[in-house]
Amino acid sequence: MFKFLTDLWYRIISIRLAEAQSKFQPNTFMYLFTWPSPDMEGKIGATHSLEIPFVFGTNKNFSWTGKGKKADNLSEKIMQSWIAFARTGNPNHKGIPEWSPYEVENRATMFMGKEFKIVNAPFDKERAAWDSIHLS
Repeated sequence: MFKFLTDLWYRIISIRLAEAQSKFQPNTFMYLFTWPSPDMEGKIGATHSLEIPFVFGTNKNFSWTGKGKKADNLSEKIMQSWIAFARTGNPNHKGIPEWSPYEVENRATMFMGKEFKIVNAPFDKERAAWDSIHLS
């Protein structure tokens, strides 16, 4: 049930927005935050807005973000990506794999979590299942 609601409220809407934006703006980038919260023994996974403390480097202040060198490295990579994007319109920097713009042909999505990696068309069967459903 939670996966369905996550798709409905967040992921599919984000994908549709990226599809529309990429038609007019080649500097459209997609990411999926995959770092699991340690809360509830990690059972809740990467919850909505969990990445925000990592973006601002405040992840050390919250128990639900996780702590340690891996969490701090994740935060640093995310901060550098946001800074690069703000400066140039491109989130790439030396600390991450090449981040390709989002296009409907490849649907390049940066997975940000225990590792940074590009995944083309992640969960594409699930995405395609939503194609005939109008969301308003």
